Amino acid sequence: MGPSIDQAAFPPAGSVTIVCNNIVFKTGFLRALRPDILVVYDDDLLGLRSWTARFRRALADTMAQFEDLILVTPVAYVPFLEDLLPETQHRRLLGIPFTMERRVDGDLSKEYWLNSTNNVLTTLMLPLARLFASGGGAINLMGCDGRPWDADALDWAHAGGTENQSRRDWERQANLVFLPYDQREVMLHYLWLDRQVAALEQSGIPVRSLTPSHIPCLASRFHHG
Repeated sequence: MGPSIDQAAFPPAGSVTIVCNNIVFKTGFLRALRPDILVVYDDDLLGLRSWTARFRRALADTMAQFEDLILVTPVAYVPFLEDLLPETQHRRLLGIPFTMERRVDGDLSKEYWLNSTNNVLTTLMLPLARLFASGGGAINLMGCDGRPWDADALDWAHAGGTENQSRRDWERQANLVFLPYDQREVMLHYLWLDRQVAALEQSGIPVRSLTPSHIPCLASRFHHG
């Protein structure tokens, strides 16, 4: 979730709204947006570091505050999340299994599995969006900023008020050294996303970005307002 989310216009009325990961820290934004689905997919978020404990508390608070919110995650995360959340919320927790196949055109209405791409947008959000947009709908993306294709851009930028950005800011202030993202990994993500978006549009589902993006296939589909 990139910084552009803070300037985003809300999606059209009647949309099924899917949010992810560190959005749980932006409670004011969530109250205004009233999302339908929260997806969680990031091994770091469920790890043992102090900042991940804050994420888990925020996740539990979000699920308690929004009583109709559905939490969707890879099936391997389900036991951990069942321990985190009260039993009364387990009916709102949905786990989807991974497959070893590599297909950009997976359709959850026909095959109940996910491609693990190590990215929450391509692994979970777009397959779920396809499910709801089939039959005449469209997919509108917000906050998918990507990162500049610049050797000085060591990491993805995150929206203000999220734990990821606070953690990165602290690391920089403390002069800690962390490895930049592998440019090849970033390129592979962009290529996979490009193919996935093309497959969606070939199936009759328009895709557009409501916020600016450094990702080429989303930058070319940016529509303001």
